[in-house]
Amino acid sequence: MKTIFQQIIDGELPSEKVLESDLVLVIRDRFPVSSHHFLIIPKKLYLSLDHVPDNESVIFQEIFLIAKRLAKMFSLEGYYKVLVNVGERGGQTIFHLHAHFIGGEEIDNSRVIHTK
Repeated sequence: MKTIFQQIIDGELPSEKVLESDLVLVIRDRFPVSSHHFLIIPKKLYLSLDHVPDNESVIFQEIFLIAKRLAKMFSLEGYYKVLVNVGERGGQTIFHLHAHFIGGEEIDNSRVIHTK
């Protein structure tokens, strides 16, 4: 069965696309914790960060380059977060690697981000 992110990438479910590259899709988070809360989702399925083979580590570079691009697009340089939850005990609820881009106002650093 496809993850919700695979369904969004395949165009089977609606989403609010923000940005797209050959390797990732960026959508607005449906449960935002800030005014600029986006999900950076690899188009290729990796269950979590731990499941990315060493020889495919270019996906990490792409995620962070896209985060920098988002910061520039929304004039957030210097005040944003990029967060990856890994595993159920690490707060991951959708087992398709994704990074949260969070910016726009002061963020409570004690909060853990859970994607519903």
